[in-house]
Amino acid sequence: MRQAHRLTLLTILAAACLLVLSSSRALHSNGVPPRPVELMDTSEVVRREAAASRLRSVAAHKRTLPQQLSPAAGMTVDADETEPTETSPRFTDERPLDAVIEGVLEGQVVWLGFANSAVADIAVNWAAHVRKIGMIRSAVIAALDQMLFERLLSEGVPSFRLFSEDMAADVRSSRVGFRRLGVIKAELVLRVLSARRHVLVSDADVVWLRDPMDLLRQRSLADVMVSSDCLSISADETGCINCSSPSATGPWVGVNRCAHFPGNGDGHAAFNTGILYFSSTPAGIAVAAAWLVLLSRPSEQDIDDQLALNHIIWHSMRNTPSKAVERRGAVGLGMISCVTERVNMTVGGTPGWRDGWARLGDRSDSLARLMRFQGSRRLVGGSRPQSFVLAVLPTRSFCSGHLYWQQQRMRRGDCVAVHTTFTLSGTFGKIFRWREAHLWLLQPEHYSKAQRLLTFSPPKFIGPLPSPVGELLEKNDKFKAGWLAPDAIRLSPRLRAHLELVRRHRLALRDALAIAHTLNRTLVLPAFECLCDRADSPSLVLPNCIMRASELRLPFVCPMTHLFDLPRLMMINDRPDGVSIRERTYLTHPLLPDRFRRPHAHVAVVERAHEAHKLRAAGHVALVSGSSDAQVKQSLSALEESPVVHLERTEGVFGGWHRRNDWQRFEGLMPLFIGGSWCCSSYHHPQGTLMHADPVPTIALPSNCSGPQNEFAWEEVEVCIQVQRERVNAQQPFEFNYTLDAATRSQKGFYALEKSHS
Repeated sequence: MRQAHRLTLLTILAAACLLVLSSSRALHSNGVPPRPVELMDTSEVVRREAAASRLRSVAAHKRTLPQQLSPAAGMTVDADETEPTETSPRFTDERPLDAVIEGVLEGQVVWLGFANSAVADIAVNWAAHVRKIGMIRSAVIAALDQMLFERLLSEGVPSFRLFSEDMAADVRSSRVGFRRLGVIKAELVLRVLSARRHVLVSDADVVWLRDPMDLLRQRSLADVMVSSDCLSISADETGCINCSSPSATGPWVGVNRCAHFPGNGDGHAAFNTGILYFSSTPAGIAVAAAWLVLLSRPSEQDIDDQLALNHIIWHSMRNTPSKAVERRGAVGLGMISCVTERVNMTVGGTPGWRDGWARLGDRSDSLARLMRFQGSRRLVGGSRPQSFVLAVLPTRSFCSGHLYWQQQRMRRGDCVAVHTTFTLSGTFGKIFRWREAHLWLLQPEHYSKAQRLLTFSPPKFIGPLPSPVGELLEKNDKFKAGWLAPDAIRLSPRLRAHLELVRRHRLALRDALAIAHTLNRTLVLPAFECLCDRADSPSLVLPNCIMRASELRLPFVCPMTHLFDLPRLMMINDRPDGVSIRERTYLTHPLLPDRFRRPHAHVAVVERAHEAHKLRAAGHVALVSGSSDAQVKQSLSALEESPVVHLERTEGVFGGWHRRNDWQRFEGLMPLFIGGSWCCSSYHHPQGTLMHADPVPTIALPSNCSGPQNEFAWEEVEVCIQVQRERVNAQQPFEFNYTLDAATRSQKGFYALEKSHS
């Protein structure tokens, strides 16, 4: 009996041991293990982890749909088939942060997001991507107002209420609100860390494409991990400081601005808090506490969460004994606290990364009260940490908007996350970019309700690429830090060539809009080329037109916001007399009905009527350049039922209107929607903004030229020939002369484009 009892006990103990071992393995498999006490060279460990990660990536790739190729854009877009499964829960009740923490094992990661109703759609899209990669159980969004909270619950997104009067409007437009958001972030980070969980914070405009845990696990020695605005993968991976041009060993332009390299005094690319990770180590907690202390100072009213963290990291770098940082294997950079560093800096000074440490042990202190789960004294007990390890997340995997769109890293498919930085037109511009990349998971009716479509091939740049520098000019703007708009063109031949290419793009789009309006078709935008990037800082792009320290290649696929005032342009969708417009990758989206995937009807564009008649006799569809709206309808009447019609070009193709009322209606629309400019050759933006050239307006044509059966009139009737000649001449290139306008806007220094023909 006793022997049987002993056997039973042994069996229970063995089972318990197996359970503990299994739990331990699961912890290492699914979470980021706690940082070892002693730092070590982990290059071999990282090498093995990287090899294993590659094998997992290959296996994962085999489970995804083939990438979709956009013939218009010449790019690929990830088409991940991952969908929410039955085990992916919907959260229709509030999920407090305590409940999220309790659902995550110690040593694993809580995902935190923050949003208000101004970015409600973006927050739902963030959650949809987190759900797709299987991390929704560990994630939660802090809803900053009631409207967003109700929206998230209706979408089944885990969220909790964290209301604040400062958060009701667009946070980025409010200095007070944006700073307050930083304080909220830091407070919640400390709450999670105090529960011995790590925390991954990401902005709502981050799209998660794959589970990042493998990459984070490789850097588990780090106390803090952060993304960066480094724009060169080569510079980030080689660490080369003095490589300065494509002709040197580095492919980027300008000095290496990736700020995190030892000895890189030129580094200014910010550490970007859009993706930020804290380990629940004493050093990780210390950095988070210092972050909160700086953000909470009454004297620091102009600082936001990103600037605050950059101050702390830069201060830590400069206060190491060598005035630099040291490598810690392949995991990151070690920050060693200098003996002269003060624990609590004076008001107005930059805090050390241990600033606030003493407050964590004082339960009467508000900072200590934040850390309420395990008790801050026990958690951080002992002496202050003497060093912390920072891992800057790899640019190749944690992609900025510039890398993903301008530099076309979307072709490679190696981004784990995309932060929609370097994007114009605010929320509208971000959503438009996500739609282009098939990363917008909302509003499926955008595709399912597709109507008849019209596509066209845009103008192409005819090389060679102009030299990077023209006339050498002194900086002569208001601040002596840039150039006045007219001088910027003399300085940069590439900028001049870019403006001419944009002039052609805008003419092609205007004519495409007129044809789409005539045919009652939805217009799908093409991939326009650009020859010049843009930035608020003139020294970042001029004179060579390439963003400094980036790997941009000219020409590049241009964001629509580089060409047009995108919110204005897309408003034409909402008018009964307008034109519906879709993004350039619309035809490759998997939700588009199958009928749009069949071979498209191709329309040849020719200069003369007799050429068109020959093509038609051979069974082709042809359009004569300069056709009126009535002639466009007649020429393309055989394609009435075709789902997609493609014009081989539209630049200067539309001739005008057969009826005066149609002309007046269309021309009344164009000034409202076709706008745009290039910026900036000066920090004083009015002095450094170059308005794009608007197309010469369309005209109401003589009835004996523009009727549906009058195609040969353009070559045979003198008055029609003269009309065509004037139209073509008006669309020729001209000198870009910018002068101060006599209108009231010139009081602010804006330059207007004077269209004097060369």
